[in-house]
Amino acid sequence: MMNRMLRLISVAALAALFTVAAPIGRVYACSCAMMGPAERLSSADAAFVGVVAALEEPPSQPGLGLDPVRYTFVIEEALKGSLTTRVVLASNHDNGANCGFDFAVAQRWRVYAYGDGAGGLTTSSCSGNELLAEGVPIPKADGGDPGPPPAGLLIALGATGLVGAVSLWAFTRRSRSTAV
Repeated sequence: MMNRMLRLISVAALAALFTVAAPIGRVYACSCAMMGPAERLSSADAAFVGVVAALEEPPSQPGLGLDPVRYTFVIEEALKGSLTTRVVLASNHDNGANCGFDFAVAQRWRVYAYGDGAGGLTTSSCSGNELLAEGVPIPKADGGDPGPPPAGLLIALGATGLVGAVSLWAFTRRSRSTAV
């Protein structure tokens, strides 16, 4: 009986040792994390390259991953879907257990997003988002509005207009005096 018990304990110890010591490959908590770029693009509802312009933490328990964070992206290139120049994307914080995804302001990402059922977009660590650059200047949302012209340009245009008006006045005055 004692011999049988000793044999059973030895087998269990060897099984435990091989389980712990056996080499394993990379483990993903989300089974979809191993998709290639073509699969990610085809399965996404929307895809884009954009810069994170702002983030809005949830009001309750920030950082715990319980409520989604809202990230505002300025879209530089739409890869799939009908997207405006600014997109708000929701994702839980990545706390290791919920497959959430964290972005930071001034980062450029290639994002694969999915409809959230309420008309918005969401993403996760399973989506295969790719960080392209950090410390990126945040572009203007409409891409084409340069804002008000610089003061130097306005002064130069005003001075040119004034010189033109004075020249025109002097030329017409001179023409009248030679005609009389």
